[in-house]
Amino acid sequence: CCPLNCEDAQDNDCLGVDRCKRHDDCDDANPCTSETCDGLPKRCNLVKNSGCPLSNICVTTGTLDKNRYCSDNDEWLNKKIDNEKCTEAYECFSGDCTLKRCGKNS
Repeated sequence: CCPLNCEDAQDNDCLGVDRCKRHDDCDDANPCTSETCDGLPKRCNLVKNSGCPLSNICVTTGTLDKNRYCSDNDEWLNKKIDNEKCTEAYECFSGDCTLKRCGKNS
């Protein structure tokens, strides 16, 4: 935590930040992250996995939950109404994405 060329082995403002003894110390309660306790000194390392958190599990892109869907940006977004822009059918209430618009467009 000490920047280059500092005189102390460790900055006082960094004491205890992300410190851990075992992997469980790093749990952020997000099922879409992998947590490890690594290095010297031991620090928490969080790796974001693809997906969205839902009821203590990590679900894949396109998963539906009520009026929302897990986007390819790994976030929950509200479903879209007819004529709104879309790339995938699961984004739309109608379940149809034609010509990059929700609903049947002819």
